[in-house]
Amino acid sequence: MRIDMHESTIEQGAVRVPLATVSAILGSSLGGSWGTARAFETSPDGSLQRVEHSGSRSPILPQPQASALASQIVAAPAFIEAAKQSAVERVRSWRTSREAGGFEYAGNRFDSDQLSAMRIMGAAQMAMAQPTYSIVWTTQDNVSVALDRAGMLALFAALGAHASTVHDAATAAKASIRAATSLAQVEAALATLS
Repeated sequence: MRIDMHESTIEQGAVRVPLATVSAILGSSLGGSWGTARAFETSPDGSLQRVEHSGSRSPILPQPQASALASQIVAAPAFIEAAKQSAVERVRSWRTSREAGGFEYAGNRFDSDQLSAMRIMGAAQMAMAQPTYSIVWTTQDNVSVALDRAGMLALFAALGAHASTVHDAATAAKASIRAATSLAQVEAALATLS
């Protein structure tokens, strides 16, 4: 666990939430330890350490109390709700990145950013209108691929299948996140995205 005073966030595993969601729990547990600390982090031995702006560290809670505090924080309803909101935003970002990151077709990787998708759609429309259509298309790694009418329409279909697969994965992850009642369930939903 990392409590970052400068960024006003708490990070636990794959989740990052605003510090305000659990400040009452922390305030009562850490008392006067806040001071001018840059952050608080769980150390490899499980204790909670105060991290100064200089980078120096000093232990403030031994492992048993640090584990109890971490458990109390991640079980807090406000933390879980904030974690869910943060996770849904990560899924949206993942979806956007994946949709635009390219797709495989016929042993080649093709671009799928917005402009490339529009070009593929336009070329597919031309292919539908011209029975003898052919084009040389450049792949993501600059290989020239000759496509006839059927090939262009299949490339368009592969683009659609790529977008659909990414959308379905994001939709399923968001549904699992929204249904989650624990941090472990939120992290498990995020882990489904590859």
